[in-house]
Amino acid sequence: MKIKKVFIISFNCYTKEFWKQVLNLNQVDLYHWKDYHNGINNFTTVWPDIIIIEGGYPTKSITLCVESALKLKCNSKVFWIDPTSSVDSEVESNKRLVVAPLSSDLVNQINRNLHPVTIQPHLN
Repeated sequence: MKIKKVFIISFNCYTKEFWKQVLNLNQVDLYHWKDYHNGINNFTTVWPDIIIIEGGYPTKSITLCVESALKLKCNSKVFWIDPTSSVDSEVESNKRLVVAPLSSDLVNQINRNLHPVTIQPHLN
């Protein structure tokens, strides 16, 4: 099984330890950025499978970060956590983007993307 690469860009400065308690990060390469410029600059160095952008009010910085993640020519799933205001409809319509507050439903969705369950066919 391929080890997934996860980028977390924390505008609210949640720590790596916080994310390890919240998400199932077993067998995952975790890259945690508190400076979004460094995170954006390393997208194409690492080519993450999942990008989590954690921030509240959609500021110009957060929107730029989300747009940069969505411009990547890859299939990386992008989770924008806790936007408390309206999101640009063009950005929100991107099928790779999930926009939601931090909740158990969102955590479960991220964990399913990190560790998809494959159902083995039952052979007689």
